[in-house]
Formats: sequence, structure tokens, C-alpha cells
Amino acid sequence: MNEKKLYSFKEIGEELNLNYKKILNYRNQVCDFLPGWLNAAASRQKRFK
Repeated sequence: MNEKKLYSFKEIGEELNLNYKKILNYRNQVCDFLPGWLNAAASRQKRFK
């Protein structure tokens, strides 16, 4: 079976060589554009635990 791993924003920033604050800024911009996106992502994350 394929295991799914969820990555933190800090891990994503390290992998892409981006500053953690820049990743959070991108997340905030996406949330402004797609208001329900973060809530949907959080509910999906709970299912994988």
C-alpha cells in the first residue's frame, strides 16, 4: 500500500530553499483567493492521522 505523508510548511520551505515566512505568505494569499481552502485541507489532514 502507498503510505501518505503530510509535510509541514517548514519542511516544504526547506525542500524548496524558501524562507518559512515566505511560505506562510503564499499560504495566506491562497487563503484570500480561496477562502475555504485551509479548512478543507485541515479536515483532510485529520483523516490521515
